[in-house]
Amino acid sequence: MILRIISAALILFTTFIAFKHSLPLLTNDAQLTAMMTSFQLSKLFLKVVAVLTLAGGLMILFPLTFFWGNYLNAAIILVLMLHFLGVGEYKHLLMEIPFIAMPFVIQYLQHPLAGR
Repeated sequence: MILRIISAALILFTTFIAFKHSLPLLTNDAQLTAMMTSFQLSKLFLKVVAVLTLAGGLMILFPLTFFWGNYLNAAIILVLMLHFLGVGEYKHLLMEIPFIAMPFVIQYLQHPLAGR
């Protein structure tokens, strides 16, 4: 029972973070867009990442798409980490490490509404 509560909390936190990070990019928030373009990320790439992040956040809410939502979130974070490594942004690379672990922890705990 406790593991289901922890899993549900992590899923809700991940969905909240997905919305928090993708909506400003989709609405052209000037400050966030300027920061991301300083990392040599194009605006089209930012839009694609924002849409995929939003989709991944929504997908983990449902048991049938739970696995693929976690997979998508991990892939997006990995692509961003590799880009940060390529441009020499080691501080931001290290900041992404807890977020790359989260989809794997959530996957291990499984969806709280799925039959076990």
